[in-house]
Formats: sequence, C-alpha cells, structure tokens
Amino acid sequence: MTEYNFTHIAKKIENEGISASLKGIIKNHNENAGRQLRKDASIGVEMIFSYSPSVPFSAPFVKEYQKCIFSFLKKEFPQFRLMRLDLHCDENSVHWHVVGVCLDNQKKICTRQTLGGPAEMRKHQDNFALEVAHLGLSRGIPKKQTHRRHETKNEWQRRLEIQKEAQRALDDIGL
Repeated sequence: MTEYNFTHIAKKIENEGISASLKGIIKNHNENAGRQLRKDASIGVEMIFSYSPSVPFSAPFVKEYQKCIFSFLKKEFPQFRLMRLDLHCDENSVHWHVVGVCLDNQKKICTRQTLGGPAEMRKHQDNFALEVAHLGLSRGIPKKQTHRRHETKNEWQRRLEIQKEAQRALDDIGL
C-alpha cells in the first residue's frame, strides 16, 4: 500500500525547515517568557494514531479516520500547532505520525500544560476512542488488565520470523 503513504509539511515549516522553525519558536518563547527555556523542556510533540491491523484497508476509511484525528486535535489540544503529518499504509497497521508544538497565546511553549502527565494522556486516548467509535473502533484493553509488556522491535521481528518458519514447515508437509 506504499502508494497511499503521504507526508504533509506545514508551509512555513517547509520554507524554513523544521530545525530553523524550532529555533525561532524557542527564541520567541525565551523573549516572551523573559527567561531561557529549560534545557530538558519538551518542545516538539509526536503523536502516533493507529488502528488494529485486523481492519481491512480501505482508502475511504483511512480518509475518515484522518478527519477524526484533525477533529480530535482541534478539540482536545487547541494549542497544538501541526508541523508535519506522515501517513504510513505500507506497514502492519495503518498509522499517522503527527508532529508539532504546543504554543499558548503569547507564543510560549506549553507542552506540559497542554498534554499533562500519564493519567491525562490516558484520558486523551479514551477521548480519541470516543471520536472514532462511529467507525466501529474501540479502545484497546489497558495494559494494567492484560499485564502485557512492550515488545522490542528485535523481539517482534524474531517472533515474525519464527511464525514464517513454522508456516514454511507446514507448507512443506502439505498442511
């Protein structure tokens, strides 16, 4: 599904480049805040939106899901400024990388105030599930209930390779 992959870069960002734009945003923040931004401050934000790979690929569904992403961002994070959007359709599950910054009315960076901590992020995820419910999608089971742990990329690739080897063995014996 590579032909459906898509990248959108905001016009100002495309003209200046992401690094130069971020330097300008930091400079504006420092001038408006009257102090230097902390070295460990969160500046850029990347959010990944995806749905289950069990949902069959459909271009209209992808478009509708993307509309839900934009609607959700406007409602949930009005201070979020989109810098870049990448749609990947050629991987196991269709997903979007949404990259931007959170700026208040004085052009100061306000990532923590906008996104909150882990509890607030779970609420945002719950709210997004409500946003896409009309598409027949629902929120995944919380990690606390499943007791699953994150699978590294190497573990995932090895698991897929084992599955392929097992399938080849079954094919060889005619099963």
